[in-house]
Amino acid sequence: MVLSDYQRPQLADTDALYLGGDKEQQKMIEEKIMEKLVEGGRVFISQQAINFPYWQYDGQQIHIISRGNKNKAQLKEFLRDKRLEKIVEDKNYPLLTIYEIKNDFSFSWSRELN
Repeated sequence: MVLSDYQRPQLADTDALYLGGDKEQQKMIEEKIMEKLVEGGRVFISQQAINFPYWQYDGQQIHIISRGNKNKAQLKEFLRDKRLEKIVEDKNYPLLTIYEIKNDFSFSWSRELN
């Protein structure tokens, strides 16, 4: 499960990957996602991780500083060629939606990882 660092206090999980502002951390998370997908595993991601660092809850409100352009989100380029399948949604709180990351691998691409 990939979560936003803002979600850590409410959703502490030893198996979760928390996306913060660090580029090395982002690269490690992207690599772990790809490894899991190549192995045929399932990877879930929160809407806040997709939007990070924009539109982040801080308690029960959206953090005032995070109300920026979600089209500049940290994982935008990485997720561009992925399919996001909605798994859980509460229409009252759309920023808490959970997706599963899906990928259609080409033979040449998956071969490069081995």
